[in-house]
Amino acid sequence: VDSVLILPVDIDKGRGLKNVLEFYKIKSDEAGVMGDGENDLPMFEIAKYRFTVGNSIESLVKISTFHSEKKYSEGSIEILNHILENIY
Repeated sequence: VDSVLILPVDIDKGRGLKNVLEFYKIKSDEAGVMGDGENDLPMFEIAKYRFTVGNSIESLVKISTFHSEKKYSEGSIEILNHILENIY
């Protein structure tokens, strides 16, 4: 919210996710990501399953697959429980 993120050109979380998916031969429609801030948008554009917590920016919430009203770690725990409940 009150910080600046400076990175080399073409380096962001989306690029990192693409590299991981390629390395492990995982399709983007099999991938899930969790985020809350603007710097998470590039990876949200790649993964099929997108999870946000209560303190997430609105642009992420709008494109999320599942949104927890709980914030920060509590929201992450709720998301992980949701995933486990829906897989098994």
